Amino acid sequence: MEGFLFAGFYCKLERTFIDLHGIEGEITGFILVLVLVPMGFLAAFPLRLRIGWWTVLLALQWNVQAHLFGYGIEEFLWMVMLHIPTAFGILLLALYLTFQARGALQADQRS
Repeated sequence: MEGFLFAGFYCKLERTFIDLHGIEGEITGFILVLVLVPMGFLAAFPLRLRIGWWTVLLALQWNVQAHLFGYGIEEFLWMVMLHIPTAFGILLLALYLTFQARGALQADQRS
């Protein structure tokens, strides 16, 4: 979804694509802060994985991406250069957390 909306922004087709991209980022940022961060601490994951703190880092990174790079992108083209690699960093951190949580759940089911 993000890739499709960013493609519309990149191609400069219409303002609608930029607005949808921003709205989607805002909504998922709020969900991340209000739902996933508390769940990261409340879930019974092993403390050594530090999933709660990694989720806080993910939320921080996501909101910096949306609020700092996302809103300033039209005025400062150098922010476009940061917006894209930061998105990949967010993706990698989210994948790391997903696999850590999956591994912890599988280990719990075995025991």
